[in-house]
Amino acid sequence: MRPFLAILAIALMGVTLIWQVTDGARAVTAEGARRLHAVERTPTMPSPYLTDMSGKTVRLQPDVGGVALVEFIYTACPTICRYAGDSFARLKGRLAAAGLAKGVRMFSVSFDPLRDDPMALSDYAETHGADGDIWKVGAPAVTDLRGLLSGYGVTVIADRFDGYEHNAAIHLIDERNRLVGIFDIDDIDGVVEAIRR
Repeated sequence: MRPFLAILAIALMGVTLIWQVTDGARAVTAEGARRLHAVERTPTMPSPYLTDMSGKTVRLQPDVGGVALVEFIYTACPTICRYAGDSFARLKGRLAAAGLAKGVRMFSVSFDPLRDDPMALSDYAETHGADGDIWKVGAPAVTDLRGLLSGYGVTVIADRFDGYEHNAAIHLIDERNRLVGIFDIDDIDGVVEAIRR
């Protein structure tokens, strides 16, 4: 009987630990927990100035009464950032077709501001069809980068190939500059539906 009670106690401790770590079994990964936090708590996001692809200074925030869509990239990325840019281009087209583009600002924000100068940002913008009006590609000042990534919960880790590993998502920011949703980069339908609401 004693071994059974010991095993039962260990099992209960394990279940309790899993319950706590997974936020009541609602978030199995760190990314899932980040998304759940955004939906439930709607934290206010930092809104630093960015240098955009034309060398102009723009504020990372929605227009009054509108929303902003924010993704994080670096222009030399050979994989996920290219796909993210293509997805953002499709999203821009869908927003226009649905008559929703007027109140939306889109930002592709580089987390590699030392290398992503306006020329590199401009090349990325041209490759993906960022128009500089609705969709801007920009980089924050190096001094603003850590707080920006932390605020959005973006993890960036340098790799052995002079690049980065990072999480990729579309962040929906409401008119009060609050994070109200995080979507997979290919969840265009989900983003359009959230903006419609």
